[in-house]
Amino acid sequence: MQTSRQLRKMLEGLAQREPKGPVEARLKTAYLRALDGGVVEKSGLTPLRKELERIDAITDRAGLVRYLTHRIELGLSSPVGFKVDADAEVRGHRVVFFQGGGVMPRHVLLGTNARASRRRARWLQEAARLLAEAGAGAPRTQAKRALGLDVALAKARWPPRANRDLRRVLNRLDLDALQRLAPALSWRDVLAQLKIPQAVKIVIVRQPSYLRRLSQLIASEGLEVWRAYLRVTLLDGLSAYLPRRLRLSAKQRGQKRGGAAPARRGFAMGFVRAFFDHELTSLYCETFV
Repeated sequence: MQTSRQLRKMLEGLAQREPKGPVEARLKTAYLRALDGGVVEKSGLTPLRKELERIDAITDRAGLVRYLTHRIELGLSSPVGFKVDADAEVRGHRVVFFQGGGVMPRHVLLGTNARASRRRARWLQEAARLLAEAGAGAPRTQAKRALGLDVALAKARWPPRANRDLRRVLNRLDLDALQRLAPALSWRDVLAQLKIPQAVKIVIVRQPSYLRRLSQLIASEGLEVWRAYLRVTLLDGLSAYLPRRLRLSAKQRGQKRGGAAPARRGFAMGFVRAFFDHELTSLYCETFV
């Protein structure tokens, strides 16, 4: 909560003064544009073009891992996430890797009842529409590929009850054990890209079997499947900040911009955090850390 207040104060102050350098200029422009709902509606997919081009540029497994790590770094939707927690046992900090979320809840992705089937069918239709708006070729095929990969990941995720069992989720691994568990990822490179200090030798893995399965899918699934999955999850995760016609669900498309000033400022801050997280984090550290 304190961090959110500081970010809001920083952005509102930046909006009232001349920016110092290109980073502040980009953040100020983005924040002021997001305050104007009409500008957001006219922007189309422009804020996402750079990320979509990054996805298109994935041509090998190493590039896929680098991009997945990039998504973790920016806090965007990814099949694996990480955080740094205080660790009372080692009187320092611990790096925790945990399973990422899917485009729908696990019980919907794996459900066999009619309601789950209808939700998956609606999602496929909406995802294909969104991919078509983004200019993707064969959007229906891409949506099916993305859903198929997400179902495979959902099968590997633990059910909620198991995930609440602290005896099962606090798995301490050194980096060699982590590499053996999930060899498709070069973990020392991942930690370096995430700017984790080299002194960190032990990490916590919440769901080891999930991470092992993710590694297998990184190594075995076609790159075209992964690119489709990454396009869809990018558009899905950020669709609330896109023009109404590009939002994934009919409910989101019915939500209007504008409203009271606090709501507009909240949306604008969310927009900047979604699309300019790296620049925002850098400026925040300079200002408050």
